[in-house]
Amino acid sequence: MEAVTDHSRKGGMVPAVHIDGDRRDLRLDACRGLALWFIFIDHVPGNAFAWLTLRNYGFSDTTEVFVFVSGYTCMLAYGGALREQGWPTIVTRSLRRGVEIYAAFLLLLIGYFVLIWLAGGGSRYLDETNTRFFFENPGASLMHAVVLQYTPVNTDILPTFVMLHLAFPVVLWLLIRHPAAALAVSFLLYLMVQLFSWQVPAWPTGELYFNPLAWQILFVFGAWYADRGAGRLRRIVQSRAMLWLAALYLAFSLVVTLSWQIEPLKWLIPDVVSRLIYPIYKSHLAPVR
Repeated sequence: MEAVTDHSRKGGMVPAVHIDGDRRDLRLDACRGLALWFIFIDHVPGNAFAWLTLRNYGFSDTTEVFVFVSGYTCMLAYGGALREQGWPTIVTRSLRRGVEIYAAFLLLLIGYFVLIWLAGGGSRYLDETNTRFFFENPGASLMHAVVLQYTPVNTDILPTFVMLHLAFPVVLWLLIRHPAAALAVSFLLYLMVQLFSWQVPAWPTGELYFNPLAWQILFVFGAWYADRGAGRLRRIVQSRAMLWLAALYLAFSLVVTLSWQIEPLKWLIPDVVSRLIYPIYKSHLAPVR
């Protein structure tokens, strides 16, 4: 794949992303499907199959995989069609996708509240599902849900995906015109989250669990990798040194995560290492993840 500049039907210059072939990449479909299954398994309490998922053997889990792959597929879908369809159509498609996710989020909330009411009679499961606020103050809860500030348990990722898709036209333009600037801005936002706890506020307190200011870095990197990143990083990724470095890091993360379940393994983690890596915030996408 390479970024080029082509003439539009109206004679203007249209930056485009050339993607080799127009067939679906079954590897991406497999990764997304497996990630969705792992996410589902991880959210079923007392599930023995949960030991098969990534979160038990490393610092990250399938959420990181899903966000990265989402950025990658957005570049394939929108960047790949830019040459033929032009900017107005691509912007419309991306914004429409964001609106579709937004509508799905609101419809899901309605079903969620109905289910909690039917299952708990309006008095049970309220704290476990973060729905007490809705049943005690439905007007304010719905208003804040509409502006993506209120999320019951396990719906947290959807507002972040809405924001990422709505912002993707700008991300796409930057990645095509000024890729280094796009990556720099993305990294700077991520750095501000780590250093100064920048966040998107939630209601009634706290912040969105999947802080979009942090998680955007995986999304943007995935989009860049689909465009020109794979070619530029191929030699590094395929080098023996990187293979050994990745293997050592995975082994280290395996020991640390197993120590959360197996008490004797905690003695293998030096205090200085613990001070460096903890706390491992998923909300802010901690660097070790």
